[in-house]
Parts: sequence; C-alpha cells; structure tokens
Amino acid sequence: MKKRVMSLLLVAVLVISVFAGCSNRRSSKSKKNETTSKQGANNADPGNKYAEKITVSLARRGDTRSVDEDIFTPFLEEKFNLKLKVTDINNNDFVTKMNVLYASKEAPDVNTASRPEFMLKEWIDSGYLRGYTDEEVKEKLPNYFSQYTEKEWKDVWPSICYSDDKTYYLPSRRADRMNMAWLYRADIFQKLSLEFPESTDDLIKVMRTIKKETGRIPFVAASSGDVLWAFTGFLQAFGLPELAPRDLSYVDPKAGDFIPYVSISNLCINYIKKV
Repeated sequence: MKKRVMSLLLVAVLVISVFAGCSNRRSSKSKKNETTSKQGANNADPGNKYAEKITVSLARRGDTRSVDEDIFTPFLEEKFNLKLKVTDINNNDFVTKMNVLYASKEAPDVNTASRPEFMLKEWIDSGYLRGYTDEEVKEKLPNYFSQYTEKEWKDVWPSICYSDDKTYYLPSRRADRMNMAWLYRADIFQKLSLEFPESTDDLIKVMRTIKKETGRIPFVAASSGDVLWAFTGFLQAFGLPELAPRDLSYVDPKAGDFIPYVSISNLCINYIKKV
C-alpha cells in the first residue's frame, strides 16, 4: 500500500537583541542585567527539555517563501529553544537534490515533503530515515498523538507503519474541507442542446454524446504530473476527498466530520472504469 508522507516538527529560532549604552549608568545597568541573566541560566530547571539551544536543518519542497511579517519565528522562539535552518528546493529538482544530499551525507535533519513517489521506499531501505514504533510516537510525541482519539489511531497506525512495524513519517490531520468546480464548454453544450449534468449518470450520457457528435475527447484534466488529479472531481462526486488514494485523513465536506482513514469504494472505481 502506498504511503503518504508528511513529517511533523515544532521549531524555533533564537533571536538575540543586544543593547549598548553610552553613560556609565546605562553600562552598569546592562552589566547587571547580563549577570542576572547568566545566573538565571545557571539556575535553570534541569528538567527543562528546551534548556539547550539546538539547530534543526529542514528541507522544504517548493520555491523560497517570503512573508511581510514573520510571527511564526518569534512565537516559537519563546516556546522552544531551537534554531531552524530551512532549505527550499524547487519542485522539479526535489528528488534529485535530496538523493545527492542523502548520498553525500549532507541531508537535513527533517524532510517535510516525503511521499511514496519521491523514492520513499528507497530512502528507507538505504537507512536514510529514522523509524518510530507505535510506543515511541506516543511517548516522544504526545502532542502529535493527542490529535487523534484512541479509536482513530487504531485506524491510522496500520496504514502508516511498514513491515518492521515502524512509521517513517508523521501524517498531519487534514483540517480543510474539499471542494472543487467543473469547467465546461458552454458553446459545445449549446450547439448539441445539452444540459449541464446533475448526476454521475447524466455526466456519462453527456460525455458519450460529445464524443459521438464531435469525435473529441469529452473530458480533460489539468494535472501537475500526478494522474490522481485527473480523477479529483469523480472522487468528490462519490463523497471522497480528492487525494483519497494517498491522503490519510480528511474532513467530510457535507457533515464536517473528521475521517481518519478512507478507502475508495468499488462503486467509484467501477464508475471511473466507465469514464
């Protein structure tokens, strides 16, 4: 079974501000504050797991992002004592560059865009990725695990663990609802006196008519290279999310309920065969 990959990480960047004064009074105050800060650091709670500052390198698929105001970094700076080093890799070059980084032992600590089609199995077999058992996920990542109920996790775990009973990615819960719109050639519909289909059966009839009367392919889909996108509309017509074959979870667009795992129904598969 193909696995979708998505890694979960909480990171922060430590920002240090230094203030210098000209007068002896301000200089003395600054030194006093510095001494107090050092004493506070020495007396830090030994049980604080964020006491030591670390740097985490991260690979992110896509072009370099830019924001008007970075509110994420300061928030995480206060919450965690981590520094994040991000490398943005162009979509078209992602797999090639990651292969080079892995082979040269210069790969980042975290890969946020691993998918089965991105040579995930090969990376696992080569020992590039660290696996987590069910118990380790619950123990080391309690906040992540708390996203799911016990019942949901029982559905989730079998679909993300591999033959060694470990998972090599942490799928996130899909928070958004699925929706899309169909585009059609109104001029062709008018010429053939066709009405826009209101059911899946009507859609089949319309496409057959267009093909018979014009000789043209009645349905085309914009795709980013992933054939699954061509079936997005059909999946949603049967109440399934657009990436059901790959995505672990979704929010039902009608009921609004969170669905931890979904399989494509035979009804939908048979319909796609007709198409």
